[in-house]
Parts: sequence; structure tokens; C-alpha cells
Amino acid sequence: MRKTTPEITIVICDVCGNDDKYSHSHHGGLIIKRDALDFSGAAVADASVKRDLCNACLLRIEKAINNEAGLIKKEKETKE
Repeated sequence: MRKTTPEITIVICDVCGNDDKYSHSHHGGLIIKRDALDFSGAAVADASVKRDLCNACLLRIEKAINNEAGLIKKEKETKE
């Protein structure tokens, strides 16, 4: 008898440490791309930040980004 098991990807959240091994919820990631600069301002290395996130942390970080973006927009509008 032959039994084929599909590939399972277990994502461990870099924020809270939980895994979605037994959960059917979504997970995602956050990638912030940036360059490390030398003293003259030239890019010398990749300084990107990459995080795997569970659904709960992904939603909280998304909400925080959206809230902060709204505050930045309001600050800009009040200065003009």
C-alpha cells in the first residue's frame, strides 16, 4: 500500500513564537527592504528585515502600520 502525504509547511511566528501546525488560519510575513550605508552614503549591504507572522500578529502589525500611517498623514496635513 502506498500513502502519499502532501508537503506541510509549518510557520513559526517570529513575534510570539506560536506555530500554525494544527491551525488552518492564515499566516504571512513582513519584509522591510533597506540598504546598509557606509560613511559616504553608498549602499554596502542588505539590511532588510524579514519576519514570518501568525495570523494574530499579522493583523496587529497591519493595524499598527495603518494607524501610524494615518498619524503621519494628519501631521503632514496640519503643517500645510
